[in-house]
Amino acid sequence: MKRKYMMCITLLLMFILVVFVGATLMKQLSIQNTAKIETIGLKAYFEPQCVNEVAYLSWGMIQQQKNYTIYLKNVGSTNVTLTMTTTDWNPTNVSNYVSVVWNYNNEILLPNQVLQVTFTFTVTNEEAIVNEGIRDISWTIIITSIEA
Repeated sequence: MKRKYMMCITLLLMFILVVFVGATLMKQLSIQNTAKIETIGLKAYFEPQCVNEVAYLSWGMIQQQKNYTIYLKNVGSTNVTLTMTTTDWNPTNVSNYVSVVWNYNNEILLPNQVLQVTFTFTVTNEEAIVNEGIRDISWTIIITSIEA
């Protein structure tokens, strides 16, 4: 009788362990991301030689935080500064749970000058994303040049 009791306790503990480990693994966050890049008054490239223009950034699978570097070229004839905004979030509420920032610090871009910028995508509320079942995120980054 004692042996049956011990066997039942052991099986119950193993079951609890399996459920706990499974639930923990299922809550790990992996998000597929794509950002459309729109530029006004400049062009965006993947490399400093300005060969391949950027239309989309495929962030791939993100786990908490990820960086992406691009190169912006002033194609106008005047000095400019830049602004960055994000729009068209899909799903629409995901912008409450993530942030996108860049390392640009109001430098003046001269005509034909190329500037390296790095965007950082950060998940700020992983629990909400997991609870809502969000697995794919897309948005648009708009970079605008303003005459300096």
